[in-house]
Amino acid sequence: MRTIDVLQGGAAWHAARATRFCASEAAAAMGVSKFMTRTALLKQKATGIADEVSANTQRLFDAGHKSEAAARPIAEAIAGVEFFPAVGILDFEGLPLLASFDGIDMLEEFIWENKLRNIDLINQVSDCKLEPHYWAQLEHQLLISGAGKALFTVSDGTESGTEYMWYASMPERRAQLIAAWKQFAEDLAAYVPTEATAPVMATPQLQLPAVSIQVNGSIALIDNLDLFGVALKAYVAGINKKPETDQDFVDLEASVRALKDAEDALEAAESNALAQTASIDTMRRTVELYTDLARTNRLLVEKLVKVEKENRRNKVLTDAQTAFRDHVANLNTRLGGQYMPVIAPQFAEAMKGLKSLDSMRDKVATELARGKIAANEIADRISANLETKGLHGYSFLFADIAMLCLKPTEDFQNTVTARITAHEANEAARLEAERERIRAEEVAKLAREKAQADREAMDRLQTQYAGAPATAAQAPIPSEITVVQMPVRYSAPVSASTPPTLKLSTIAERLGFTLTADFLKSLGFEPAATERASKLYHDRDFPLICAALVKHINTVQAQQAA
Repeated sequence: MRTIDVLQGGAAWHAARATRFCASEAAAAMGVSKFMTRTALLKQKATGIADEVSANTQRLFDAGHKSEAAARPIAEAIAGVEFFPAVGILDFEGLPLLASFDGIDMLEEFIWENKLRNIDLINQVSDCKLEPHYWAQLEHQLLISGAGKALFTVSDGTESGTEYMWYASMPERRAQLIAAWKQFAEDLAAYVPTEATAPVMATPQLQLPAVSIQVNGSIALIDNLDLFGVALKAYVAGINKKPETDQDFVDLEASVRALKDAEDALEAAESNALAQTASIDTMRRTVELYTDLARTNRLLVEKLVKVEKENRRNKVLTDAQTAFRDHVANLNTRLGGQYMPVIAPQFAEAMKGLKSLDSMRDKVATELARGKIAANEIADRISANLETKGLHGYSFLFADIAMLCLKPTEDFQNTVTARITAHEANEAARLEAERERIRAEEVAKLAREKAQADREAMDRLQTQYAGAPATAAQAPIPSEITVVQMPVRYSAPVSASTPPTLKLSTIAERLGFTLTADFLKSLGFEPAATERASKLYHDRDFPLICAALVKHINTVQAQQAA
């Protein structure tokens, strides 16, 4: 906050307020003010023209200033600090804010706001529950000052007539205030002043001539029904049957009353004439004609007023609904998809009980602003969620993103992390299983190749030695073989956690001849473990042992043949 050296109530102070959003205007910007509509504040900020302060209002201001001065030492005693009046400004997220403090302490830890004592405020302070009209101002002041608490007093300037409460900022209320000012700034930038209109009053209605019917003698009538009929027809023809403004509606309602008076006058004249004579058929038919003309048009105008008012009411409603749909559509465009949920501002409820078009427009405009603020808050949360780290790399995990992104940011991020973690764990397990399958297939393939090579080697040996005399070069395969050469060691990629269980005796049993541990060592196969006197090997190495034996036999055979 930066304080400015202006006297509250002075010309420089008014000039500063004109260009900034002030604490005393916060309630109006939020549409919760008891004294000013949001529409009126928009007009004032846009044009710079404020309503003149009435004498009665000025008296209230003077009384408030007087009680404030008298209550200052009382407030200081309550807070235990000295309060100084000040005017502070702050540019916050593009909002030009201003607050005039009844009091703020030197360390700017506490602020003080005083209101003139009245029973309604006393009850609110006693319950520590302020209406939005009052807490909006305090939230604005706390935002600008950075103070921790506000002392709110209701006082007539005496200690016995002073009630107080402490108010601390609430995050959700501060968020509402900031959102309201941002929407207000947006609406102010697009504001187009409307032509000022005078208070709506009925246009004076031309009075129809008095109806006169007199009986002269037994059958002669003296009347002005022809003159009355001409005037009535002209009056009916001049009625505006396409009302658009509040003025038009008031004039039509006045026409209803004038036509009703015409009906009553005709009926009264007829009754008067009938009282003077038994029956005058022509006069009665004429009176009946004009009475029906007045009644028919009165009923028509009554229905017209009702229908046209409903049409204008519906237009105010549909215009607001269209404006809100456009706002939501723009938010979806900004988000890059149809993420916004269904939001239904209560336009009809805002118009309930209102009669004038101006009051309807004001309440609906305020409700439209409230709906836009709520929609903006949701859109900001969705935008933050959609920017969560890692989300777009795993979009296939979030088919329900349109619903999921509506969650509070922390919940959304936790959900994203949980899904990605679970997917990565499952994927790692799948890849490991795939690698194990491939290793198993390789081992099986090697075993098949070894078995095939064994069979081919045995077939060659049998073919070579079948029916031939045993010589040194063609001697039968001895039952025990020992060599001294050191071939390359063989190995197979199998999990190291598998314990060795293959005994040397088992290997010999499978092959049908005896082998020594030293011989296997010469082929490159060290015992994996020793159990008592038994040497243990991995069962996975058996195919490799067989292949090494075949290779050794072929090598020996080739050497002997040379």
